[in-house]
Amino acid sequence: MPSAPNIPAEDKLEGAGDYANWKFAMELMLRHDRCWEAVMGEGNQDMNERARTKICLNVKPSVYPHVRDHQTAKGVWDSLEKVFNDKSTVRRMTIQRSLHRIQLESFSNIEAYLTEIKSGCQTLSDLGSPMNDQAICDVILGGLTSDYAPMIMVLDGAGRTLTSEELTSTLMTSRIKKSETPEAAALYSSQRNEQNQQQSNIVCYNCGHPYHIAKDCKKNPKKEQNQKNNHYKSNKQKKPSSTKKSGESGFVVLSEDESDKERTLYTVALFTDKPKTKPARDGWFIDSGASSHMTCESDHLEKIQFIGDREIMAADDGKLACNSIGEMRLRHRTGEQKFGNVLHVPTLAVNLLSVGKMAENGCTLVFDNHGCRVYSQKVVEPPNPLMSASKDGALYKLDMPETAFKTTDWLWHRRLGHPSLQVLKKTKESVTGIGTLPSEDHCRTCLEGKMARLPFPKGGSTPAAEKLKLVHSDLCGPISPASWSGMRYVLTFTDDCTRKVLVYFLKHKSETFEKFQEFKSRMELESGNKLKCLRTDNDKVYLSTECQEFLKNHGISHETTVEYTPEQNGVSERMNRTLLDKARTMLLDAGLDQRYWAEAVSTSVYLRNRLETAPLPGTTPEEAWSGKPVDVSHLRIFGCDAYAHIPKEKRGKLDPKAERYIFPGYCEKSKAYRLGSVSNPTKTIKARDVRFIEDTEGQDVLQDYVSDQTPDEQKNPAAPEEIVTPNIQPKATTNISKNSDSQMQLAPRYPSRQRKEVRDPDFIYFTDLAYFSAGNEPSTVEEALASEDSPQWERAMSEELAALRENETWDIVARPVGSNVVQCKWVFKIKCGSDGSAQRYKARLVARGFSQRQGIDYNETFAPVARHTTLRLLFATAAELDLLHYHWDVQTAFLNGDLEETIYMEPPKGLKVDNNNVCKLKKSLYGLKQSPRSWNQKIDCFLKINNLCQSQHDPCLYFRVTNEIKLYVLIFVDDLFVFSSNPREILTLKEKLQESFKIRDLGPIQDCLGVKVCQSDAGTISLNQEGYIDKLLLRPDITYAVSYLSQFHHGYSEAHWTAAKRVLRYLKETKNFSLIFRKGQPEPVGFADADWGGDHVDRKSFTGFVFTVSHAAVS
Repeated sequence: MPSAPNIPAEDKLEGAGDYANWKFAMELMLRHDRCWEAVMGEGNQDMNERARTKICLNVKPSVYPHVRDHQTAKGVWDSLEKVFNDKSTVRRMTIQRSLHRIQLESFSNIEAYLTEIKSGCQTLSDLGSPMNDQAICDVILGGLTSDYAPMIMVLDGAGRTLTSEELTSTLMTSRIKKSETPEAAALYSSQRNEQNQQQSNIVCYNCGHPYHIAKDCKKNPKKEQNQKNNHYKSNKQKKPSSTKKSGESGFVVLSEDESDKERTLYTVALFTDKPKTKPARDGWFIDSGASSHMTCESDHLEKIQFIGDREIMAADDGKLACNSIGEMRLRHRTGEQKFGNVLHVPTLAVNLLSVGKMAENGCTLVFDNHGCRVYSQKVVEPPNPLMSASKDGALYKLDMPETAFKTTDWLWHRRLGHPSLQVLKKTKESVTGIGTLPSEDHCRTCLEGKMARLPFPKGGSTPAAEKLKLVHSDLCGPISPASWSGMRYVLTFTDDCTRKVLVYFLKHKSETFEKFQEFKSRMELESGNKLKCLRTDNDKVYLSTECQEFLKNHGISHETTVEYTPEQNGVSERMNRTLLDKARTMLLDAGLDQRYWAEAVSTSVYLRNRLETAPLPGTTPEEAWSGKPVDVSHLRIFGCDAYAHIPKEKRGKLDPKAERYIFPGYCEKSKAYRLGSVSNPTKTIKARDVRFIEDTEGQDVLQDYVSDQTPDEQKNPAAPEEIVTPNIQPKATTNISKNSDSQMQLAPRYPSRQRKEVRDPDFIYFTDLAYFSAGNEPSTVEEALASEDSPQWERAMSEELAALRENETWDIVARPVGSNVVQCKWVFKIKCGSDGSAQRYKARLVARGFSQRQGIDYNETFAPVARHTTLRLLFATAAELDLLHYHWDVQTAFLNGDLEETIYMEPPKGLKVDNNNVCKLKKSLYGLKQSPRSWNQKIDCFLKINNLCQSQHDPCLYFRVTNEIKLYVLIFVDDLFVFSSNPREILTLKEKLQESFKIRDLGPIQDCLGVKVCQSDAGTISLNQEGYIDKLLLRPDITYAVSYLSQFHHGYSEAHWTAAKRVLRYLKETKNFSLIFRKGQPEPVGFADADWGGDHVDRKSFTGFVFTVSHAAVS
């Protein structure tokens, strides 16, 4: 077999930039020469020499130092792979960023553009981060120029999702140049005199069409050619006329530029009679001669795209202006029909529907002497047409009086959250998708929600030069009433450079510092810049010692305001007013309860980031921050009705296919809408397949749920009074200004009809009391040391610190500059026995893993957890085979895991170190995202070294089974449950464990995950949950009752309360019942049953099963 040729000299490997292509070519060459096995570490010596020589001869001399010292083909290949195939996170992010910024206009042709995208996607796949097919399509479409807008609209309306290969093929076939615009042709017909109506019965013998004779037929080949030649000559000789004479019939086309007039498309006009009645501009006429849909009203269009100044050319050289194209929806008997690529021609007398275009979209049209009928499928005379048109003279006019969905002037004003008319007009120039706008700013809801005093004169300010150079923050509240989720405060952050706004909702002011840390981590990761300056008022939450130390350690300057001088923090002050005014206005417009204020504020922020602002003319905050153009065509009116599609897997054959919701806002991180439940305001879902009814409001949606009670009568649990006693030591800061609103009260909602107050049953107060009384574990160090159990907590903290020192968990080092430092906190836990009594006070030092950054502070986090079914099977096996069982606890288990990343942590309270020092972690710590995985890898390695095999069905079960010995070990985080027939095996494993870990031997298993274990002298093993029964771990007999009652958690009545008490009584009376495993049934036995429509509410059926081993249930 002939040898494959070498790679050309200019394509030999030189560096990382060409490594991917070189690697592909080199692998093909080695496979062709049948020596690829040597690269994989296989093959004989001769194959190895040939492969090594081949590789070394196909690299440039600059690469020789990387291959010279390796004597095997595998060594040479691995060395090149390590040097040139950089798989770092930075490279992946760089490639992803470049893909999302790629633009067609930067390339000479579409082929080069598509090739560059394909190359980048392939590189990401080689780096282990492949893009899914839909993401590749988004990248391709996102970089196309506006010339491709009509094609994208056609693809979007095709009714199916194209693959990236199909999209690439479509674009390569089209080969649209930047200077080209698709031709569009449509009919334009002038009025005719009444005297010409008798000619409507004439039929052409040449083409079969009415209204003309054969000698005048446009389809006569010779006549058609002469007309084209004459028309071409006349265009050269004279400027076309823009008027049409009465009584003439005509046709029109969308012409090209003056330099391309020879490509004018002619369309025969069959629409020559005038209507008997004066046509309304809302009316629609079906025309068989029109090659495109046309409308004279832009209000009929959505997703309008500008296609430049184009002209509609008539047969007599008249011209009509056309500069935009869009989508349109027409109502019919069963819903609506979408039409794409509809031309907007303002001077048209009527609106035209093209027969040809409707046929292309799968519609069937039937014409007769009475009119026209439009069907959805290509069959003859289906029973019910979608639309019908009556004959009006020789014309066919749609019968439905209100055909098109009209975009009213105020629709986009409401969709965008009631911005001012000036802002709305500027935003329309910066984004795509906005339709017509109102001419005057007279919105009654805006006057009610935004009315304010006239402004005082003020001086301008220059925005910061870069992102995060200056961030404005302010805390607003408490707001009454609390939101549905119990929130009372609004915390805003505004980037001075881009005016990008982020908002957080708080139950207590003490959460401010935590939210600031979250904001800092997110925005620095998104922008790649460091936060340099924070401007706030003199609120104590920002002046606390903890916050000031954090700002100092991260090099963040803190500017505060002078008391009673809010003008110095005007950005935050104005932002609070803007957001609350917008939220108040949208609530009034939607007629929703005031407790929706958090959703309204969140939506206000989403919309504010997509509206043009004065400091950023010509762009929006979102575009300035992300660098990506903003499209707002997906926006809908806040609080309007929405119908979400119910998947077929979740409904029966006769169940409704959609469910009604209200629209409370958008999903920031996914292409979906947030929808609120009609019956439960606290429940929201994410949905993609949604239909909105924007001509209705949400004021009556919850009329049977929400009462018209005063704020004092509402049953929302009031936020407890905060007792803030921070140790404040003022630092040297730059004083600026501000006085904050101590109390923010929303205006009363728009008056609606009176409704009877809906009061919760009295028994709810008892359940609330039980909820707030549960738990006595402190949440902070201060609470622990002030409690009556403070000696136990102090001892627990000392034991934890001692264990950390003994384990050499960290080294004390100087604070690194520019590195992320993770916070930590103490978590206090009382470990209870199976009877519920306190057995041990545990203080655990936990890292605040939410501040870690993926790819830098951690990579993978998954760790398996043992299944309860496995545990029950082990007890059944122990009863059947007389196995011994023991319970071992690995103390500070997570601290034994080895860290692969470099992580710095703030010193915990109780550890005395210098102020400028931090802890550099050597071992994993509770709270770190990778800690469970690190510990699981550690114990997994240990058990496998000691000849135990891992189960394929439960990764937490390890075993060693021979004819003489059976040994099982089940891991549940830091608890080890050991079962064996040989006591020596248990002792040997215990001794080896003690050599590597610090463990506590708790003896035979008595308390296992809240389950009490008892073994009798006869060898039976019983399990019960007397102290932990409400967790339902081993109670399959009440699973149905609990799951059924949980359906009415937010719509309960006295009947449901009685049923719940019955379940509790049942548990109380049977809490001593146990699962008893005994010999005699080594094989599993299963039982299953189901009812038929047993649910009296929705007639759904229920099924259940149980499997027993050793005479007791295991699943």
